Amino acid sequence: MSTELLSVQTDRVARWIPRIIPPALIVLIVAVYANGLHGPFIFDDFNSVRINEHIKVLWPLTRSMAALQDGVIAGRPLVSFSLAVNYAIGKLNPFGYHVFNLATHIACTLLLYGVIRRTLLFPKWDGRYQGSATWFAAAATVLWTLHPLQTESVDYVTQRTETMVSMFLLLMLYCVARTSDSKAPGQWRISAVLACAAGMACKELMVVGPFLALLYQWIFLPTRSGASAKNPSAVRAMNLTLMGTILIVPLELRHVNIIAKSGYGLQYLHWYDYLNTQASVIMHYLRLSIWPVDLCLDYFDWPIVPLSSPDLLNSLPLVIALAATITACWRRWWPGFLGAWFFLILGPTSSVLPISSEIAAERRMYLPLAAVIIFALAISGHFIRRTAILTAGVAVISVVLAILTIERNAQYQSSISIWSDAVAERPHNPRAHFYLGLAYVEEARDWGGAKEEADIALRERPDFAPTYQLMEMIRQNTSKRPGTQP
Repeated sequence: MSTELLSVQTDRVARWIPRIIPPALIVLIVAVYANGLHGPFIFDDFNSVRINEHIKVLWPLTRSMAALQDGVIAGRPLVSFSLAVNYAIGKLNPFGYHVFNLATHIACTLLLYGVIRRTLLFPKWDGRYQGSATWFAAAATVLWTLHPLQTESVDYVTQRTETMVSMFLLLMLYCVARTSDSKAPGQWRISAVLACAAGMACKELMVVGPFLALLYQWIFLPTRSGASAKNPSAVRAMNLTLMGTILIVPLELRHVNIIAKSGYGLQYLHWYDYLNTQASVIMHYLRLSIWPVDLCLDYFDWPIVPLSSPDLLNSLPLVIALAATITACWRRWWPGFLGAWFFLILGPTSSVLPISSEIAAERRMYLPLAAVIIFALAISGHFIRRTAILTAGVAVISVVLAILTIERNAQYQSSISIWSDAVAERPHNPRAHFYLGLAYVEEARDWGGAKEEADIALRERPDFAPTYQLMEMIRQNTSKRPGTQP
């Protein structure tokens, strides 16, 4: 074979690889998450799906996009509408709801791949990553999408709030990236604004989206080489409009009970104590990012660390990382964007907004995990120069992550199994014991097991009101059967 012919065939393969990766990612995700499509409704699915009368109609939109005032999806109209669509197709069969969640996870995966790859091909890098952009984007995306930390957002129906807002945030960034090299940048600017607005209708987290878009342009699309060099007024108009979409959030929340939804106004949980506690929570997230074992659905019993007892062991590394992020952003260094990505996306739920019912939640790492993985992969590539060794390492880690994710999916296949796992991980969590007791009633009609869990829940927290409702249910049913003790 001549050298010229070999070169031509090599070029053809190189051109086809970026086209093959997206469908390969889809097949991989479906294969890994297939065993998670038949799980039941759990936890907050009760008020967002099972008893939510709003999802039973598609029209008028004012009804299908509404929700119970104190429910999890209150003020999140697009999420509510997606549940209404699921109900219209399959009523209360969980399968269709899980398929939708998986579809949004697939969309996030493809968008993340696109954002990473296009970012590495920007003029900023002077062609340095022309040959490795596709490999790096694929490797980072595979590690991200197969990570077990993502299972809560995918397997737990109500937490499509996380995948949907992430999907629109990534779409917004992808559209911003396309404005730099497209022959029709105006269409991409409009699409970026629409994606940002849609994200605001999914979850309040999207308020950080416009700031990430500005930072993305500042670091990766400097004026001398970006789209703003050709049409600065259009870029300013896009950025101002992106900022304007933030107003959608207070508009959506105008009828929502903010105190019940957030925790502001509670006497026993102050924002500064919550902020201090989040240092240990974020370090826990980082540990799970590196070593994803002992995952837990519910951290209701996470201890509050008052500001009077500063958590220096966990706070100091985060303060240093935050300072480094600010410095890197100012100097337009790429690690600055990753740091900002991590801190800004975690910010609304892991800073001064006291969420009393969930001090910690693994789903909050859905998008921040991407920053951790990209940074780790980039550092590894800096020290390990041989692509073959890196590829082998990524392949081995991906297999391990896939196995752990499949195992985690299996725990979501019944309410008893997922809450048994939560109780095993957090034995002093009264809410986990309550829900395990409820699962014993609903799935197994095991009144004895339910009473045992209810007793533990009351011992751990006597003022946990739902447990008394479960105890009354147990008393009424056991008293009807002869030979049993109420």
